[in-house]
Amino acid sequence: MAEAELTSTITLTSDYDFRGITQTAQDPALQGSVDLALESGAYLGIWASNVDFGDDTDSDVETNLLGGYAGSINDDLGYDVGAVIYFYEGSDDDIDYMEVYGGLNYKILSTMLWVSPDYLNSDDSAFYLEANLEGGSLPFELGWLVHLGYSGGEFFSDAEDNG
Repeated sequence: MAEAELTSTITLTSDYDFRGITQTAQDPALQGSVDLALESGAYLGIWASNVDFGDDTDSDVETNLLGGYAGSINDDLGYDVGAVIYFYEGSDDDIDYMEVYGGLNYKILSTMLWVSPDYLNSDDSAFYLEANLEGGSLPFELGWLVHLGYSGGEFFSDAEDNG
């Protein structure tokens, strides 16, 4: 019989930023998640947050559904692959979209590539490449994280060309 772990989070934050861009017009956000991880490495989750894109869209809530598979090749090297669908409730604009992702982690280093063939339902593709260094060993059981990210693809090239 497969074992499963069910976890959840509730977060109150001063501003919901996604890849360096505010999603709440620099206002606070209340966020929550529920995740199910199976012993096999498969996982499913749902995450939600309030959003405020100003006059650009009427959406007040973002909901993400995700699923994937994470495993390890050896004690130091692991991988994670999956997909996430972003839904924006209450919006007259259809900006829902999907990303697929894949990544590797080696000790304290992890990398991930996120790809959307139709970013924000714009008919343009986009990608996000990230690298992270993460560790512990700070006082009071604190850890540290260094994150670098880069957004690219047709969506961002077209925005530059039109902006």
